[in-house]
Amino acid sequence: MNEHHISTKFLEAVRDSFLYQHVRKPTRHRDSETSNVLDLIFTNEIGMVEELEHKSPLGKSDHETLVFKLLYKSTNKAGTKQKPKYFKGDYETINKKLEEINWEREFNGESVEQSWRRFVEQIQITIEENIPVNKSRRQNYNTPWMNEEALHAIRKKRKRWKKYRYCRSQDNMESYIEARDFATIKVREAKILYEKNVALTAKTDSKVFWKYVQSKTKLKGTISCLSDETGTMQTENNIKAELLNNFFTSVFTHENALQNNMPNFEPRTDQTLSDIEITEIKVHKLLSQIKETKTQGPDNLHPKYIKETAQNLTYPTLLIFQKSMQEGKLPEEWKSANITPIHKKGAKHDVANYRPISLTSILCKTLEKIIRDELMDYMETNNLFTKHQHGFRSGHSCVTQLIEVIDDWTRELDNQNPVDAIYLDFQKAFDKVPHKRLLHKLKGYGINGSLYSWLEDFLSNRKQRVVLNDVESKWAGVTSGIPQGSVLGPILFLIYINDLPDVVHNIVKLFADDTKLYSVVNNINDQTSLQSDINNLLRWSDTWLLSFNADKCKHLHLGGQTNIRYKMGDKEITSTNHEKDLGVIVDNELKFQLHTSTQVKKANQIVGLIKRSFSYIDEEMFLVLFKSLVRPHLEYGSNIWSVIYKKDSIAIENVQRRATKLLDNIKNLSYSERLKHLGLPSLEYRRLRADMIETFRILNNIDKVDQAKLFPLNTNPTRGHEKKIFKRHNRTNIRKFCFTHRVVDTWNSLPASVVDAKNVNSFKNKLNAHWKGFYLKFNPNCYEPEAVRIVTNVTNGSERQSLT
Repeated sequence: MNEHHISTKFLEAVRDSFLYQHVRKPTRHRDSETSNVLDLIFTNEIGMVEELEHKSPLGKSDHETLVFKLLYKSTNKAGTKQKPKYFKGDYETINKKLEEINWEREFNGESVEQSWRRFVEQIQITIEENIPVNKSRRQNYNTPWMNEEALHAIRKKRKRWKKYRYCRSQDNMESYIEARDFATIKVREAKILYEKNVALTAKTDSKVFWKYVQSKTKLKGTISCLSDETGTMQTENNIKAELLNNFFTSVFTHENALQNNMPNFEPRTDQTLSDIEITEIKVHKLLSQIKETKTQGPDNLHPKYIKETAQNLTYPTLLIFQKSMQEGKLPEEWKSANITPIHKKGAKHDVANYRPISLTSILCKTLEKIIRDELMDYMETNNLFTKHQHGFRSGHSCVTQLIEVIDDWTRELDNQNPVDAIYLDFQKAFDKVPHKRLLHKLKGYGINGSLYSWLEDFLSNRKQRVVLNDVESKWAGVTSGIPQGSVLGPILFLIYINDLPDVVHNIVKLFADDTKLYSVVNNINDQTSLQSDINNLLRWSDTWLLSFNADKCKHLHLGGQTNIRYKMGDKEITSTNHEKDLGVIVDNELKFQLHTSTQVKKANQIVGLIKRSFSYIDEEMFLVLFKSLVRPHLEYGSNIWSVIYKKDSIAIENVQRRATKLLDNIKNLSYSERLKHLGLPSLEYRRLRADMIETFRILNNIDKVDQAKLFPLNTNPTRGHEKKIFKRHNRTNIRKFCFTHRVVDTWNSLPASVVDAKNVNSFKNKLNAHWKGFYLKFNPNCYEPEAVRIVTNVTNGSERQSLT
């Protein structure tokens, strides 16, 4: 689409106003014409419109009637029970009292359960004596910036006003005006100071930003109502908490009837891991690194308290950890979880659209981290993980998996071979992992001794409750699954699903439970082979009680039209022309235009939130907010998708263009001048730089992919550095713009001084210095009227431009 076309200008005007358009289906229908979307609903917040319905036209109109719910902030207030103010505690006194406790005497002859109770009792005494409790009077949620200085100025203003009302003299009026103006200044200064702190904190803790933004929005901040089994809407917090907890526990796998009929799982290694070494240094390091803003678990030990007293809590924590490993037991409180429901998508009144996040003991998570690191090191050292698993592993990521997949697909499509990809969806995967089968597999991977006993107790007799607005549901037993939010959960799931690739003949890729199966499909035999793999995976899921959700499994065909259909059991797998794959929307033409437009929309919405939420933004605040919250949406996975079309590059760059206009002192400058002033490079330059960084990571084996397959090296380079990549032939643009092909010329043109950097940070610094005068850095060509797509090669510091 032409960037000067009126429709493009209208779209940019909507984006410049940071509005969201909710209507997605055609609203005007005529027999002789194509249906069009002519009736629009705009809001400045994405979640304000819910349950949009298209109804029949009124009278003789050919426009549909739109019916929808407009949501506002809930009047449902959170509980008002008193809570300790941990961030205002007297930790100097607390640490002195903790130093006086003889923990060895306290724990002598006690079990881990008894030792834990004594530990908690001693801590609670120090909390009650030295941590203040919040006052019952609630602070205005919409004015969190009010500090003591501003409040004092307001009180002084009110006193002057009362004095003037009592005696309406000119002196009293002038005195009041002086106090009023001073109070206004102090409130403004307090707000600016608070907002600046919120903005600067966003880099390390975005929760503070989102909490402040939520206080400024018109949307409901809590779960306002939930539908029960009869369809009745429930608004009471206790009923909603019970409804959610009942649903979360209803999906558990019940394994008791099959406990004596365990599937065969042959040992996978002669190595064993039976014990974990826990040292005082490890414990102290982890306690000192706890994030203060994390939410406490059912034991009510706040992370702020633990971090401030880490020096004195290290030794007793070490003793408890050692007792726990020796006995193979956990304190019962460590096996309890407060569940926070997180809305995924769909109607907010449907309990099925919520995901449970477990909040467990902070100290238990600390021990889990030690065990996780040992487990991961054991599995990686002995090469026990399947090479197809990219989730939660060092050197593996969403990007590394997608690079391998897209390289496979584009290579086959370049050779005119169609590809079928089957996206498989497990049904509540983390909640359904059966404990006895998981323990059976742990033994197969050589986990035994006290570690096995500890993990067995970690999984058994767990319980959970939903906490909603400080209202708690009843406790419910957990019969299966790995707590989402626990530290050990991800690696235990990886171990459980690790043998899945063994049952297929074609290529399967995993990222935790995200699974896709794909193959070239040139004939009926290829199709039969792929269907056979689907059947094998279905049998695997039946054996290991980890069922697929056939309704959510998708079939993506790449390379021409096809009538091929696949089945998951009795159900046909739905065909689609695009699918969200690890955060990147992959379409059947691999042009990624839908992904680009989606990310532009998300990033633009956040820019709008920043504009509406902050009354004052300086350059320091803007750079932190933009780099931390906006730019990642425009750059995530940029190695995977390439901007082929000029209009997509302009749409992405326009987000940064309109964002820089938030600063009043530079908004009248040109875009290029604003970039230079802020030191922000163009996003096109950032994508090229990201390609070079990922190439460096792959060639130096930092990212674990098949390097020889993706980047075969030129064994006889005539000039330049020794890590030149062999440039392979391509027939189609889809292969030409694939990551493994488009980076070759630019990488090969870099000097040896840059390529031979010792680490990633060194490479970034050297690349930045080498590209200091790069023409794309502050002067993106896509904003010149006569601009064309330019591919720039940098050779020995000089630039060569070629038009394509």
